[in-house]
Amino acid sequence: MASLTRKRSTPTRTSASSANNDSVLFTIGRMNPPTPGHKKLIQTMIVEALRKTDSVVFVNLTSTVGSNTEGKINPLQCKDKKRIVQKMIEQIKIELVGSEYDPADIEALQVIVNCADDKDIKHPSRPNQIPDLLIGMFNKLSKIGSYNQKMTNGLVNFRLYLGEKDYGKFDWLKNTYPFYDKTSKTQYDLESIKVSRPPGDMSATYLRNLTIRDDDKFLEAMKALAEEQGKDLTTKDIKGLKNLDRQSAFIQEMMKVGLDEDEASKLFDTIQSEIERYQREALLVQKATKTTTTRKKKGGKRSNGHKRRTKKHVKKSKGRT
Repeated sequence: MASLTRKRSTPTRTSASSANNDSVLFTIGRMNPPTPGHKKLIQTMIVEALRKTDSVVFVNLTSTVGSNTEGKINPLQCKDKKRIVQKMIEQIKIELVGSEYDPADIEALQVIVNCADDKDIKHPSRPNQIPDLLIGMFNKLSKIGSYNQKMTNGLVNFRLYLGEKDYGKFDWLKNTYPFYDKTSKTQYDLESIKVSRPPGDMSATYLRNLTIRDDDKFLEAMKALAEEQGKDLTTKDIKGLKNLDRQSAFIQEMMKVGLDEDEASKLFDTIQSEIERYQREALLVQKATKTTTTRKKKGGKRSNGHKRRTKKHVKKSKGRT
């Protein structure tokens, strides 16, 4: 692939309507699981791409499973998230038929979903890294004729679409290859665009919480989520959560992103069992660590006591001599 670069500048933050033509629209996220909020974000990118003469959309998914650095459990494998997102894209395109956009343009629009652990992206020594996702995205762009020409010597506009929570989180990309490379004449314009979550839509954390089997733990998790969002749960809120049919609520949300009822029900069971499995594994590690620490402490005391007895024995022996 030819060397790639961009002007050394901080990504400009802007609104979706101000993006230029001939753009690469992309997002980066966990989407564990994908939600109606993620659907709105992807739909925003698709609609913006349809307004342009030559655009492509990328959905880049991280592939961490188990606990992440924030202590949150990621229950789904990336291949499962990718499958859901692809169904989501199909549904978005179907919903756009009959709108102001030409059905042929809707069908032809390229929306590429990448997983960090895809064979053509994963770095053997450090998988699941965002820079690898970006390089994978650039590799695929270089195979698209219209972009290949621009990427060898020209200007390519990149638009990074993010939800409110992640907005500004990836400003460090300006210092990441291939966005910044002094050896090339190609320039890249990078803008971060914030997409608000539709009112009433549940977050991925909320959906994961719905799968918690224990009622008390579910309420604890929902209180923690409310606190994280700067909210307080009222008595009415808590009563509503206690009476909530959590599985039905989960299924209803996932049907909004393109799953049928049976698929959504199976996904609920999968997330529930995976979260419980990771929690059991974490508990076993915690117990093992605690046992090891205790043994080390006890062993240290015995060792010190042994040394004291040895010194005392030596003194007595000297006295006899």
